[in-house]
Amino acid sequence: MNDTMNAEKRYLDVDMVLPRLNAIRLIVVLAIAFGYASTMPVGLNNHEAGSLFGYEPSWIGIQVLFFLSGALAYRSIEAGRTGIDYLKSRILRVFPLLLAITLITVFVIYPLLGKTLSSAEDYLALAKYFFLTVSCLDPGRELPGLLDDSLYACLIQGGIWTLRWGLLLHIGVLIAARFKFFIQPRVILIAGLTALLIYAVWVFAAAKLHLSVTVAPLVGLHFSYTFLLGMSLWAYRNHLPRSEAVRFAIAAGLFGFAALNYLALPWTSFIEIFLTLSFGYTAWLLATSESPKLAVLDGWPHLALGLYLINWPTTQVLLHTFPTLNDTTLPMVSLPVSLVLTLLTHWTYSGRVNRAIEDKLLRKVPVQATSF
Repeated sequence: MNDTMNAEKRYLDVDMVLPRLNAIRLIVVLAIAFGYASTMPVGLNNHEAGSLFGYEPSWIGIQVLFFLSGALAYRSIEAGRTGIDYLKSRILRVFPLLLAITLITVFVIYPLLGKTLSSAEDYLALAKYFFLTVSCLDPGRELPGLLDDSLYACLIQGGIWTLRWGLLLHIGVLIAARFKFFIQPRVILIAGLTALLIYAVWVFAAAKLHLSVTVAPLVGLHFSYTFLLGMSLWAYRNHLPRSEAVRFAIAAGLFGFAALNYLALPWTSFIEIFLTLSFGYTAWLLATSESPKLAVLDGWPHLALGLYLINWPTTQVLLHTFPTLNDTTLPMVSLPVSLVLTLLTHWTYSGRVNRAIEDKLLRKVPVQATSF
């Protein structure tokens, strides 16, 4: 009985350790990397391997990352980690590794595989690419002169385009945290549901009118609702059923709604929405679970960011070097190679950087629960 009560208390604690979070995020990034690699030899107009109800694993996986990021953002706020230190912690976790990989792209990959730099305009274009990438103003942009003939032409760091949206959302959290009204759980939940409904209507109308659904405001709205609902999930975590079976049944129900809409009803944008919420909620449940059956997921190193940044350029270079790799063999080669490079990067560089950041933040910002 006491063990059960202690487990529930740990579940409620704002500063509880999440030993399985790194594993869950890495698995999600592996799904994203697999999806990307499966289309690089065949082009953008082909579905990724593992598509579900017409939606690509990379697209669903990216939304799951935003969902988890929202939950962790509210966890930080509730623990008292607000202000500029909150934003610095997010930037410092990404920037050093992003800077290192972009430097390798500009000073190693481009000279080896790109065109010869022959004018001031060429150097200026390379400098512009470097600045816009590491500043996250336009990450994942094209780099003309490198891989011009590939099916993903000129995209050597194409997988990191979401970093800009993540930075904007964290800046939004920083601003909102200065005003207690905007970080109240009910306000965040209402904002998330409102964004969800606007997105659903917009995508449905765009599909019926054959309009583009990739315009920047719509993509931003999409990531906003997943992020806000992730925040809401953490804020209301104590109001959810304690039973693990019931919590996973909720995730299954969300998936069931998506399947029902896809299989038996006319198409709506709620197929994607329910699919996203199902996988996002499942990922959160796995990350916060204390079941001994999932002990294999405990204590994994923080590799998700490294793999997210490293996989795309690695896959592009492999495909360029071995053009006979196809949509089946390329993922089988690129994922292990990317994982090895990620592990090497973690052991030699990013692991120590992350520990230094954590030590500095813990010394500067003590964990102290905040009520709203």
